[in-house]
Amino acid sequence: MINAPMRLRQRITWAGVLASLYMLGIVATAWMRLDVSWDSLAYHLPFAGIRGGIITYADYIIPAAHRILLEGFPPVLDFVKGMLWRMTGHVEATQLFNTIVVVGGAVAMTKLYEIRIAAAILAVLAVPVAQVEFAGNYTDLPVNFLLAFGMFSIVHVLVSPERHQIRHAIVTACVLCIATTFKVTAIPFGIVIWCVYVVTAGFQRDSVHANALSDLRKQNFPRFLGLAVLGGAVAIGYGWVNLVAMGNPLFPVALQIGPLSLPGAVSTSSWAPAAYLADVPRTLRWLVSVFEWRAFDLRPLPYIVAQGDVPSTAMSYRMGGLFAYQLMFTVCLLFTIRIKLGGGLIFKLAAVHAMMALVVSIVPGSHEMRYFFFWYLSFLWAAFYVIEQRLQDKIMSQVFVASLAVSALYITAITGARYVYPFSDMPDSEDLARSGIGTEVKSHLDAGVRSFCVVDKDPYGILYSRPFHERLGRKIDYQVSADIMSPACQTMQQPEELK
Repeated sequence: MINAPMRLRQRITWAGVLASLYMLGIVATAWMRLDVSWDSLAYHLPFAGIRGGIITYADYIIPAAHRILLEGFPPVLDFVKGMLWRMTGHVEATQLFNTIVVVGGAVAMTKLYEIRIAAAILAVLAVPVAQVEFAGNYTDLPVNFLLAFGMFSIVHVLVSPERHQIRHAIVTACVLCIATTFKVTAIPFGIVIWCVYVVTAGFQRDSVHANALSDLRKQNFPRFLGLAVLGGAVAIGYGWVNLVAMGNPLFPVALQIGPLSLPGAVSTSSWAPAAYLADVPRTLRWLVSVFEWRAFDLRPLPYIVAQGDVPSTAMSYRMGGLFAYQLMFTVCLLFTIRIKLGGGLIFKLAAVHAMMALVVSIVPGSHEMRYFFFWYLSFLWAAFYVIEQRLQDKIMSQVFVASLAVSALYITAITGARYVYPFSDMPDSEDLARSGIGTEVKSHLDAGVRSFCVVDKDPYGILYSRPFHERLGRKIDYQVSADIMSPACQTMQQPEELK
């Protein structure tokens, strides 16, 4: 009989230890260092503070353009982050959200699909744009993780149809709903994933290993159709709210579909590519980015948030971030094992992910890998799952997990572990408040100024607001404004680009 300590030792694996160490480092980084990237300071933190009731317009006036985004962006994600900030009194707590979603989702996948937590997490860490965002405030990681979670239900149907139950369909619809309620640009993909899932599961031809949805279609087609329609409606998520309130489910993204024009504040042309690819078809541009052609030119680190911070004339401008070596290794590995498993299953898995990748490639901004990498994450999970569940080759399974670990560690190494370890030269919110920002705020307050403009401080304006300075003993009420049209900003000299 195996005793408890021995069972525990059997459950502890090198992959589990590595994934746990990564999570500890990421949690420490998220808690101790503030994400000062542009999107984080410009609207993620302000929106979380407003939704959480920490920041009011009496404290900080956001730009008019951002007020439109605030009205159109789904509030749930910002509200949850705001609550983390409010409950802890620590603004960096908002950055724990990504870890909560990924770890919680990995646990749920283990319960539903019997995929190992360590493998699920290491696959995420093997994607550079995901590792870069893990400890920050960007929303791409949780959204893509949830879309990949939903897409993995298709993999489960193909690999383990006899285990697929109605509860998996319900969870899939709910997971897609959460993703599309976090970010409206996930809505089209949520719909496509649900449709592919329903067709794959409902019309599966394997008579030996039938899944529950296929049985339901044969036995009670009206009920199957009702489930399919209801699940699709649920998968649209916050799109229904925007459709009713704004007349556009994807608001604030403006859409032109033939003669139909849907209102919005953000044009699809906002996602500009590198200059040399400006006139190249989106799919080819996306392919160049996937394989990271000249993706590291002039970049301070090989992988950074949004892959920006280089001139728009650079060939690396907003390109790369998927780590092509792991993609090619995974394709080669599946090609190698296709004979043992039968080419049919591998072909189906490859076809589903290739089709989804093709859909992604035609979407505006697809060359920026951080927006839509869910298909690739699902592909990595699928490779591990088919090897472990159908091939049942422990050595091959360990080889693939080792490849994910090597990729994750390599990405960490070439980025100097900046995204997974809280280095002392990375500031937290209190460091910033005590710095030159605090000095400026103090000089205004000492001069009796209770309302001043921070338009020229973009995107750092939020760091001048009262909540960031109360911990330093400044209890005086004052207001800062990042809106050029506000009274506080009308009296200042406008920067040339705002004239």
